[in-house]
Amino acid sequence: PGSPDAQARYTINGVIDKGVRQPGKEFEALVASMAGVIVWQHGTYFGYAGAPGVSADSLSQSDLRGGFKVRSHPSKRSLFNAVRGTFIDANDEWRVKDAPPYTSSTFETEDNSERLYRDIELRFTTDEFEAQRLAKIFLTRERNPLTVEWPGKPSCNRFAVWDLVPVTVQIVAASGSTYVFNAKDFRVIAKTAQPDGGVDLVLQEDSALSYSWSASDADVLASAPNSSLPALDTLPAPTNLTLSSGEDILYVAGDGTVVSRIAAQWDL
Repeated sequence: PGSPDAQARYTINGVIDKGVRQPGKEFEALVASMAGVIVWQHGTYFGYAGAPGVSADSLSQSDLRGGFKVRSHPSKRSLFNAVRGTFIDANDEWRVKDAPPYTSSTFETEDNSERLYRDIELRFTTDEFEAQRLAKIFLTRERNPLTVEWPGKPSCNRFAVWDLVPVTVQIVAASGSTYVFNAKDFRVIAKTAQPDGGVDLVLQEDSALSYSWSASDADVLASAPNSSLPALDTLPAPTNLTLSSGEDILYVAGDGTVVSRIAAQWDL
């Protein structure tokens, strides 16, 4: 903490109380703190932090068993072009703070110059720069809207969910549109085996630029504290302390038991 560049990209800082929250909610909080996902595959949870990734293999037209579908625009209801969130500030008595929002004039222009916010909660993030970095990743990754439904041959079983897959293909759709992908990066976000042996994939557009970060991307949080209350871990010694006792201070319980007490008074 203290510099937008000289720190670990992702950290998880917090305590999980399984008696208070549901496990699913804790997974969501863990995922948010690393800009990643937790995937359930073959009876095991796999966690992946947000990163450009390295491609182990690629997809081409020879892996198709039919025509694929392309969705190029998100629904208007889910559209946003700015992200704001809360985090736990380690530099201000671990208070919940609003991180400086991450905005984009480019995305706002694409959305008719209207700023549309998405709110996120970062319960395991304790640094303002890390909170902003996560907000940027969340925004830029969601602004890659291209999604492909890929009806694959059995050869597609070699891919797992969250693999980064370069796609090279040229297809003329029924509408007449031509889609040309030349080693374009996609993430596998869903995988379904079919009775005929085929493997259907859902691919989400991805870009290494979504994960880039520099000091110029960061805003510094205002240094003024939210309140003037004293620090919880620093208490001044009492002054003018006086102790007293007597009948007026005795405590009488409901069953008639009398408990002796001492009253203490001091100046703040």
